[in-house]
Amino acid sequence: MFVALRNLQTVWASDNELTGSIPEFIGNWSKLKSLRFQGNSFGGSIPTTFSNLTLMEDLRISDLSNGSSSLAFLKDMKSLNLLILRNNNISGSIPSNIGDYQRFLQL
Repeated sequence: MFVALRNLQTVWASDNELTGSIPEFIGNWSKLKSLRFQGNSFGGSIPTTFSNLTLMEDLRISDLSNGSSSLAFLKDMKSLNLLILRNNNISGSIPSNIGDYQRFLQL
């Protein structure tokens, strides 16, 4: 059902005690500009399919357990102006092109 929602631009689902993994299919919502998944009980890592979300402006993900995520999915999100990744067990390096992200207001 949710897989086909390719025209979504905003998804706010914070503080809902959502569990399981963040669905990979969210990476197919190519028009998504704002995603907030904070204060839930998701496990696993941030899906690599998020690299498809090149129009993303506001990304907030926190409190992922039992996984490890890299920041590689950020490499083409040059429209980001707000990025909050808290308590997600991030590993690896910051993308080398982060200086090209001219719209950052908060990181």
